[in-house]
Amino acid sequence: MPNGEPCETNREFFTLMVKKGMSPRALARKSGVSHKTIELVIDGWIPSARVQGALATQLGVDPDELWSIEAQLRIRAAKKRART
Repeated sequence: MPNGEPCETNREFFTLMVKKGMSPRALARKSGVSHKTIELVIDGWIPSARVQGALATQLGVDPDELWSIEAQLRIRAAKKRART
């Protein structure tokens, strides 16, 4: 995380992780993905379906709650606005 704050577009993921009392490293360990992957997700990257499933399972939610088509479109639009 460049400045320690989650990307606005993936704030829901970050908020849920914190509510569950997990650090990025703990979530990475429990879900079987790298710590770098968690950082990328916090920064707004949309993970693969496999990673979405692993993370959502550890957070106790359905992947669609965090990465629905609407959410993915919102994330892409925000990234596009940030580049312009």
